[in-house]
Amino acid sequence: IGSTTTKSSLCTLTRRQSSTGARRVPVARSYAGREWEKSAGLFARSGSGLVVDCSGGAASCELTLPSLKEDQEYVLESFSHDVTPEVEAARFLEQATFGPTRESINDLVTNYSNNFASWIHTQMYETPASYHREFLRRNTHPKFEYPYLTAAVGPRPCEQYSRWRKYAITSRDLMDDRKTLRQKHLTIEQKEGVNGYLWMVDGTFRTVTKDHPTFIDGSLVELNVRYRIDEMKRSFLVNCVGCNVDLKGVNGTQYTIANPPVSIEGVEGNVDVLPYSTVALPPFGSNEFPAVEKASEDFPLFTAWMKDDENAMLNSDSLESSTQCDGFPSFRQPEAVAVEYDDAPQSILPTVFGRSLNPDTGVEEIFAYDPHLFLYENTPDKPLADGGGQLVLDTYNPLQPGKQVICHN
Repeated sequence: IGSTTTKSSLCTLTRRQSSTGARRVPVARSYAGREWEKSAGLFARSGSGLVVDCSGGAASCELTLPSLKEDQEYVLESFSHDVTPEVEAARFLEQATFGPTRESINDLVTNYSNNFASWIHTQMYETPASYHREFLRRNTHPKFEYPYLTAAVGPRPCEQYSRWRKYAITSRDLMDDRKTLRQKHLTIEQKEGVNGYLWMVDGTFRTVTKDHPTFIDGSLVELNVRYRIDEMKRSFLVNCVGCNVDLKGVNGTQYTIANPPVSIEGVEGNVDVLPYSTVALPPFGSNEFPAVEKASEDFPLFTAWMKDDENAMLNSDSLESSTQCDGFPSFRQPEAVAVEYDDAPQSILPTVFGRSLNPDTGVEEIFAYDPHLFLYENTPDKPLADGGGQLVLDTYNPLQPGKQVICHN
């Protein structure tokens, strides 16, 4: 029997019931220009009686088949499928890399004409090595607060790559203190000289609303009452304006409230509420202050909870030499709360705000600094000079001695 001659062809030999065509059993196959071979299963066993001999050459093989029983027959069938260069490249990259991308497929087809040997040579001898550890450090940046043994809050408000948000409550507010299980609490307050309702998380100002806040069922939120911010299995679901935040009252009653936008209207100048100056940020949407975490582009399944224009990153070092952030807290360690409760954290990070003009709308928008974890680059080509020693010093916390960063590497 002649073998297949092209990569896109398949020949099969099958035993089946001659009267119905049922009870098909694979016997042998030839595919992609390869010689005939036994198919996995019954006929691949020793002693099956099937012999495949391809020693004669000439792209053909001799098959010795077992005798058939009554109502049995052998069927020889051929199949073909056109494989495009892109499909062939994707198949190879699926095996040779962590997975094909549109860019890598086009590169293999266009620049290498699917010459896999040439591509492998380039990878081994001409392409700089990539490191999983380096990739992890560059792409690990969750919302973060308290320093731990190996990490702390990354870029601070005026530093390049600092992150900013438009919503008042974040997923970090839903997480209990690591060991004490103490949970953050939300309080709605009114203060003399402020025309509005202050949203306070463990005594720290987050935003102000003109109208008396209500729960999603329409009932009014009681003033000066501590509502426990409950944990959620998918805490990221609160990270947008209007997203639901679950609360629990003093009597255990469950409530849900919409996450409000960040606002400092009527609060600036009141040092009791807002002790830090407001950072003048670059225009929102510019290269210096772009929107990040765009759900429609990067997380299409999460567009109901992640909005394209509610998270931003300072992509410039232009503010690092300014005095705007002078007097700000270090953010490398939490500060003691003004009033301590048995069921709430003993310390919390303060909130710093910034303003940015949206050039598309001409509207000034208010952001809150959004602390994130940041792992410094530390590669063979660019090692971290002090091994993270400065971070150990920065995160020493007299409130909790021994809980600072121990080793940043």
